Amino acid sequence: MHFHDDSLFPENQEKLVIQAAPYGPEWLPGDADDLPLTMDEHVQAAVDCYNAGATVLHIHVRGLRPSAGARGRVWAWGVG
Repeated sequence: MHFHDDSLFPENQEKLVIQAAPYGPEWLPGDADDLPLTMDEHVQAAVDCYNAGATVLHIHVRGLRPSAGARGRVWAWGVG
């Protein structure tokens, strides 16, 4: 691979998509101290991922109660 002129400068490179998935579905409350559970915590996790360079966020919704993640209406409103 050969690079010519200023091809390594970010403004001259192709667009890049970085996807972040802070936690997978196997994580449960108590597994990690910073596992997002509330809407505010999920928003903060999204902001942190964006600030780190992510352009796409892949989330697994969970809540304080085990069944809280199943309520899609609430999360669709918050994420949408």
